Amino acid sequence: MTMKKIISLISFLVLGSMGMSNAQNLYTKTFSMDDAVPNATGWSYWFIPTGSVADTLNVKMSCVNTGTSSHTPHRHNHDEYFILLEGDAIFHLNGEEIDVHTGDGFLAPGAGSHSLTRKSP
Repeated sequence: MTMKKIISLISFLVLGSMGMSNAQNLYTKTFSMDDAVPNATGWSYWFIPTGSVADTLNVKMSCVNTGTSSHTPHRHNHDEYFILLEGDAIFHLNGEEIDVHTGDGFLAPGAGSHSLTRKSP
């Protein structure tokens, strides 16, 4: 997936969450690895940090190294939607393991226990 498609998707998600009446206030940000934050399993990049556009909206891109998990299964009060940009992974949701592949989108409902393990590049 190209960066242009990612930006378009993020724009769509932001417009949908804000309502079309707020479209003139659209927040935009261009990805740069210089702003990516390294972590124990890869890196993260926040296009929209929580509180910058809306109290409950954040948009983050994460790279999870092959053979590692994003984190141990955890819960929080908000829904979380994932899009796998490349590779194969296992999505852990409420004790079940679901195989996901490049291009798949999947939802972790609020209060659902979830994590992601990357299987292949």
